[in-house]
Amino acid sequence: MALKPVGKKKPATKPPKKKAASKKPTAATAKKKPPATPPPPAVEEESAIATEEAPEEEAPQTAAAPAVRQSTEVGPADAFDMLAQDSQEQDLGFGQEDLELARIMLLQKSNDQCTPGHEDHIAGAQPGMYYHTVTKEIFDSVTVIPVHYQRIYTEWTPRDDGGGFHGTHDPHSNVVQSATPHEENNRVLVMDNGHELVETAQYFCLLVKEDGTLDPVVFSMKATHWKAARNWNTVMSRQRITHPKTGRTFTAPMFSNMYCFGSALRTEDQYSWHVPELEGHEALDFADEDALAAYAQARDLGQQAREGLVKASAEVDVSGPRDVDATVEDDDGGGGNGQLPF
Repeated sequence: MALKPVGKKKPATKPPKKKAASKKPTAATAKKKPPATPPPPAVEEESAIATEEAPEEEAPQTAAAPAVRQSTEVGPADAFDMLAQDSQEQDLGFGQEDLELARIMLLQKSNDQCTPGHEDHIAGAQPGMYYHTVTKEIFDSVTVIPVHYQRIYTEWTPRDDGGGFHGTHDPHSNVVQSATPHEENNRVLVMDNGHELVETAQYFCLLVKEDGTLDPVVFSMKATHWKAARNWNTVMSRQRITHPKTGRTFTAPMFSNMYCFGSALRTEDQYSWHVPELEGHEALDFADEDALAAYAQARDLGQQAREGLVKASAEVDVSGPRDVDATVEDDDGGGGNGQLPF
């Protein structure tokens, strides 16, 4: 059902093992079998005729051993039946509110995953690819079903002071309302303690994987990615559905469509970075059972996100450290001194 299959992480291939060549025995190496020894002569049993029968001694009585429950042989099919039953009966003890959603991150050249020799380097990872922060998978493009949108502010220690993520804030919160605008970046606010608040578009989504499975994730866009976020929001707002019975036309729920994202390279002076690029979208086909199941799952996740029952994992500063500030305009025309390559 995927609009465009997501890129797969190429599995490492191992060379086939070479079979050791078997050596045929030669006359020189073959051992001679020792001659067979004749069997010993049969011994005839002597028959003893008892003149009197001796009385039989009673054997001491012992307690009966407990019956041992015989184990039932379990085949592969039976094992999966047991797994399915245990899966329904088990209680893990935690709910959705105890979990954190992974993030889908657009890699930049400064990311550790793209740096050979770094402990977090991933073979094959390149700038412009997407990275799953939990499974460590990389994708050339991603297909997602958006279920909930939030405009938030993420709190950071400035990179010149060591960097670090401190959480998120609602645009109407006292923290955001009391902050002052950044002198050179209109999407950044400065708190009294020196921390920066970065305006961020955050999407709760279902990632459509190559095998058709759906993985709840968070997909964030900020700074130079804001143009892609606004374009995506505009496309979603224009999706219309006509009811086949009533003929009424209405705006389609955001989770009734799949959207495929690749990436595009942007350059400014000596700097370059990648931004998300919407490559296409496709409505879920309700005639397909898998599509209906995906819609139901997306609807439930969206409800949980709106009620605050699901949490996003910690934000990652994908820009990395830089020694020189660049005066780069945001893609939407606002900004200046944008913190590349967000």
